[in-house]
Amino acid sequence: LKDMKPLRGVDVHKETLNQIYCIDINPFPAHLTAVNLAMRDVGRSTSEMNIIVEDFFDIIPKQAALAPYAVRTPAGEVRREILIPVLDAIVANPPYTRWEEIPESTQKAIDARIGQVMRKYGYQPMMRGGQHPGIFMYFLTHAANFVHEGGRVAMIVSNSWLQTEIGIKFCNFLNDNFKIVGIIDFASRMFTIPLVATCVVLLEKCQNTR
Repeated sequence: LKDMKPLRGVDVHKETLNQIYCIDINPFPAHLTAVNLAMRDVGRSTSEMNIIVEDFFDIIPKQAALAPYAVRTPAGEVRREILIPVLDAIVANPPYTRWEEIPESTQKAIDARIGQVMRKYGYQPMMRGGQHPGIFMYFLTHAANFVHEGGRVAMIVSNSWLQTEIGIKFCNFLNDNFKIVGIIDFASRMFTIPLVATCVVLLEKCQNTR
């Protein structure tokens, strides 16, 4: 989300959509997102929603990505370039998967983007050492690059890390890069599927909070 401020006038729908950026690796939920956003004002057409079908770890802020759908122009059908800014807020529900369950291409993309940070704090995957991190840790790590100072991050993730050694290492990263506004742990499972206990992590980008 970028520059979410009160809007007035006939272009409220368009201007609101211009402030929202969506990234999903799967085309189907990306399509549902486009439909959902368009339905907020069915009286106005739009073909410029900032929806990107890519692996999150292949994306960096201030980088141009191609929209998944072509737009008809006088010169023919073209895919619009979307320039991703540094954002005010990020909301996400990362996959409930561990390192060994994700494709090798995503493993390589994660290591290329944030491998140095993972190793600095010690929450890199170590299969022989029994360290099997959830991919949500790497989503939160990479998300730190997308928000400016004072920006907010909210994610619903597995709560399995809250009482583990790797969780302590991960918290060291969070404390060095964010103010932890809150961690809301649920006493019971919120979802029937997946069968994973969850918590909500609320963060504010803030260097060296300890």
